Amino acid sequence: ESYPADWAQTRHNLGSVLTTRMLGDPAENVDRAIECFHEILEHHSSYRAMLRRSSDATTDKAAVARQVAKTTALLIQCLLRRDRVNDAVAALEQSRGVSLAELAMDVDSGGVAQNSGNSGLRAVWRDARSTLQKALRQLDSVESGPCTTTVEEVRASARRAEEAERAARRALEAEDLDFAVAHDLIPWSYSEIQDNLDNGMAAMYFYLSGSFSEVIIAFHSRSPAVLRYTEDDIHNINNAIQQFLLTIHDQASRRCSTEEWWQLLTRLSAALRMDEILHLLKGDTEDDRQPQSVVILPHERLHAVPIDILPIANRQNESLASVMPGGCSYAPSLRLFRFAQRRAQRQRDVEPFVPPALMAVQNPTCDAALSLKGAETEVHAIRACGAHSTHSVLVGRDATKSAFISHVQHFASSNAPYVVHLACHGVHSTRWESGIVLAGTDRFTVGDTIGFHFGDHCRLCVASACSTALNDSL
Repeated sequence: ESYPADWAQTRHNLGSVLTTRMLGDPAENVDRAIECFHEILEHHSSYRAMLRRSSDATTDKAAVARQVAKTTALLIQCLLRRDRVNDAVAALEQSRGVSLAELAMDVDSGGVAQNSGNSGLRAVWRDARSTLQKALRQLDSVESGPCTTTVEEVRASARRAEEAERAARRALEAEDLDFAVAHDLIPWSYSEIQDNLDNGMAAMYFYLSGSFSEVIIAFHSRSPAVLRYTEDDIHNINNAIQQFLLTIHDQASRRCSTEEWWQLLTRLSAALRMDEILHLLKGDTEDDRQPQSVVILPHERLHAVPIDILPIANRQNESLASVMPGGCSYAPSLRLFRFAQRRAQRQRDVEPFVPPALMAVQNPTCDAALSLKGAETEVHAIRACGAHSTHSVLVGRDATKSAFISHVQHFASSNAPYVVHLACHGVHSTRWESGIVLAGTDRFTVGDTIGFHFGDHCRLCVASACSTALNDSL
């Protein structure tokens, strides 16, 4: 029973040794290590698909996820050492897409795939899979015994069946995330990443991992651009991020002046070399191929950094957000970014637009000294914009926890779109006790959100409160 795990660990160890082997050709050693890591990931791909269908394999899932993370990190480092940037981008995209899609799957459906209604695509895939299975059985019989058909012909037939099944899976995966996660996310090549970038769009992959830390920018119609960080850069980046997070986390630092905050952001920008990143993004010439928008894909602690508003050196009051006409977006992976776009577009195509209702909480603080004077102006401005069909606002002492939950449940059961806006105080405490401060001593905490359902028609929930961007881990 332990053979698959032992085999994968052995291949992992072999690949690790090859990356540092002194004997032989260094380039050949790294290429052999890449082969080992690809074999491990291919093995784990099918094993993870099996575990996803199991409801009692939590321990195995966690162990496999850790192994895949370690192997993927080594694979990406080896690919960068060999300057195989296209393959490194594909590996980055695949690793982030699989792990986060699995997490979404576990949260949404307990790890069990749900039929999303793509019955036609599923039928095509099932037929292609059945044809492939027959071809593989025929190939097995041909190779293991006498037959009248040549082995080459059967192998060619099996290859065609495999290509047809793969194409059917790609088509279904593009429309049905549940299917993709329950089976296997087919890796994207760099050309397919380009196909999923609109004309005028770029994807900015950050990767921080010791001496092989880079920013790789993928473009719709040209080769990727690379900025490689030195060891000194990594040291500066880690220190700048640490100082930024500590300042946010420290209650006393909330009183920092605008100039002090600007200095923190400037230090982060210099550490990340944002001026060079912008140069790589925009290029040397003004032409139609210049990207107008960018999808930022952070890595590790960079998820807590507002990369799009970091000031660019030698460009007065400019940032990435201000120089990209089409704006900046954040995403964990390009695959999930595109899937979210397709899902939203299908929803718009199927359902006519209905202005959402507004459910708001306005300054529930009873203590005059802690009153939020801007909350009334904020909620009034949102109501006055005319984007909502109806309004329901809990003000002051009326904004109790029970009233808030009752109002949300009312909107959730109405089967009509609505948005929630919370203009109030927030508090950062232990992981489950952090939350929104309501009237009196009431709080709506992180723990309260477990099992709490805003309904399928809640379009947006805005927590306009202090402490909402903090986390326990620095």
